[in-house]
Amino acid sequence: MAPQANPGRQRSAFARFIAWVIILVWAAFWIFFNIASGFGEIAELGLTAFAMHLIMPLIILVLLWVCWRWELIGGILMLAAAIFAFYFFNVGDPRRDTLMLMVVLVLPVVASGILFILCGTASAIGQATDSDSASPN
Repeated sequence: MAPQANPGRQRSAFARFIAWVIILVWAAFWIFFNIASGFGEIAELGLTAFAMHLIMPLIILVLLWVCWRWELIGGILMLAAAIFAFYFFNVGDPRRDTLMLMVVLVLPVVASGILFILCGTASAIGQATDSDSASPN
């Protein structure tokens, strides 16, 4: 008999795919933005300004690596990074028009963080279930 596809694993794979698409588009935008800004400020402020603009791309790359290795931990770190960005960039200030900042900076990280947490939890539950069914009674 042909093995039947597990719909739970298919949903998890789709959620994982969506999380990676969201976070990779977001990361590519911000890495390009920061590196281009750094190059733009070299003439005026020197290499220190360029080095300063490399901090966020390095943090993004570390977050991507953690999400690749450990989805649950990566998702939690993504949510922590979104909360930090929300407060650091003063996104919730009612005196500022911050809708675009929220959409570009915070919401993609929150969405992918939630999806990574769900995928990491589903993977952990699936592994526990697989090991339980493989063990003899």
